[in-house]
Amino acid sequence: KISERLIEFLVEADLINEDALMRAAEISAKVAPGEFIGTLLVREGIVKERDLIDVLCRELRLRRYDPEDFFLDPTMAGVIPPEKAIAWRMVPLGRETDVLLVAMPDPMDVVSIDRAHEYVGSEIEPVICSEAQLKELAGALYGDAEGQNEDSAELKPDFDTDLFSKKQNQQIRFGSANGDSGEEDEGQSGE
Repeated sequence: KISERLIEFLVEADLINEDALMRAAEISAKVAPGEFIGTLLVREGIVKERDLIDVLCRELRLRRYDPEDFFLDPTMAGVIPPEKAIAWRMVPLGRETDVLLVAMPDPMDVVSIDRAHEYVGSEIEPVICSEAQLKELAGALYGDAEGQNEDSAELKPDFDTDLFSKKQNQQIRFGSANGDSGEEDEGQSGE
């Protein structure tokens, strides 16, 4: 079970003690389908969100979302529509070769990753982000105050669309796993 695996990661990293382990087990038993146990553990104060993300990145060998390394490409709004992004709790960031990079707080949600893979027809690579970053990215990608229509507003009632509207015009820059900024591939620079 995924929640048990996450708890094992946290125990191995010495991030939860015996009392916290008992509370985590109680919470794990109450996790509803589609709900990420990590979010519940953070909300209950059992683990800090930053520590949770660090453990997931290390154990799953995935990258952490950092706005310095991953700039939101506005064309990605057409790759995964907002209603699917909300349902799958992910926001497309851009592509590296044939792989679609998506920001998501729960990289262990294989059902959503599989659905996104089937929908876009390419491999999906999660980039781990916080819950707040997910909302910020979704607000920036799927709507700003000027460009939002009534239909799309219904789909994202809790996305804060003001925070990142200025980032809509930025290009994608992907960094390596160690945080160094990557170079553009040949032939992709528009010059």
